[in-house]
Amino acid sequence: MNKNLIPVLVAGYPSLDEFKSILKKLDEYVDTMVIAMPFADSIIEGEAIYEANNLVLAKGISIDDIFNSLFEIRLSIKAKLIFKTYANTIYAYDSANFISLMHKLDVQALMVNDLPYEENTEFIDELNKYGIELINTIATLDEERKKMIIDSARHYIYYLPSSEKIKDDIEYIKRQKELTILMSESELAYQYADGILTVKDILTMIQKENR
Repeated sequence: MNKNLIPVLVAGYPSLDEFKSILKKLDEYVDTMVIAMPFADSIIEGEAIYEANNLVLAKGISIDDIFNSLFEIRLSIKAKLIFKTYANTIYAYDSANFISLMHKLDVQALMVNDLPYEENTEFIDELNKYGIELINTIATLDEERKKMIIDSARHYIYYLPSSEKIKDDIEYIKRQKELTILMSESELAYQYADGILTVKDILTMIQKENR
């Protein structure tokens, strides 16, 4: 499988109109995009994402605003969409409503940053109802847990390196199931991943255009 760059866009950044414009522009070059819903405590995702999230929230851009913006342009976007967010964002909006709107936007999959595999029952039934995949995170852990996570995956799995056994982990996943292995952008990702989530270059591009 060829390396596939997947841009990660903070929804509503740097403004709703510019966000829509960037989506349309990137749609000419990529076949999948990740839309990250703004969240106040996103420091674990790095400074660039954290600052972008805070800017969106400081402007008072709501989840409703973001959904409305996406509905305005979805028919003109060919790329597959993956949502990336936190569990509290979904709960606060009402999970059934949030996932229903994802379905109406033809969102293929959902990544929930702070959702352990054992707690995915909170959303899985509603997601399955609409055929939306929940992308679970896998790291270097015991064999039984890794196998459970892999078995539950349909198309994607997000791999988070946590030891030096990266090559062994990737080979193990591929032996178990044919999946698109996603990793955040790094030298290791270019070596091992099928899909590379790129954040820094996208945010840099946006910042340059807005100077």
